[in-house]
Amino acid sequence: MNWIQSAWCIYKKDLLIERKSGQIVPTTFVFALLVVVLSAFAFDLNKAAATTTGAGALWIAICFAGVLAVSRSYLKERDMGVWSGLLLTPASKTGFYLGKMMGLSTFLLLVAILLLPLVELFFHVPLLSHLHLVAPVLLLGILGFCAAGALFGAMIVRTSVRDLVLGIILLPLVSPVLILCSKATQLAVSGASLGAVMEYLQLVAVVDILFLVIGMWLFEALMED
Repeated sequence: MNWIQSAWCIYKKDLLIERKSGQIVPTTFVFALLVVVLSAFAFDLNKAAATTTGAGALWIAICFAGVLAVSRSYLKERDMGVWSGLLLTPASKTGFYLGKMMGLSTFLLLVAILLLPLVELFFHVPLLSHLHLVAPVLLLGILGFCAAGALFGAMIVRTSVRDLVLGIILLPLVSPVLILCSKATQLAVSGASLGAVMEYLQLVAVVDILFLVIGMWLFEALMED
């Protein structure tokens, strides 16, 4: 089985399990919603600061929801005995990494789609009216986050302090993506031109590619160590 077939099988498996169990999307959405609501009541939302605060709150919520999604996704593999079975199969480990990344990206995109109208409601930020600019920012940002998360999620299967290890390693690593996407979202909803948003999107795309290449290169070593 080549890496494309392996990736597709893992991706379908994650989608089927999530459809039947609902262990990741509902939990991460509730957690992200709590972050948004607390941020809305914690900050002074005057009109001048609403754009910056709303964009930041959206990406903070996506970040914490993503950490939770990575943790639950990989612990599920361990608890169901899938991890040990994958180590024994001749299936491509690169395909396993790509399949997990696609699954995590799908789940986080669903959470982000559900969050958009709520962030607009609480922060009065015109996200939906600028969706043509916000959507590519969300897509590239979540892909970059999940490319890193799918790689380092393999580390938490073998440690008892999994949440601490994942947070310490993953959050500093993805901080450039979160900062760039937050700024790009702020520009998108403030009426900036496509060219201004594209400057940040190009940087995010470079980081995404870097995470993806490193993940495909190191994932098998992290699985077996």
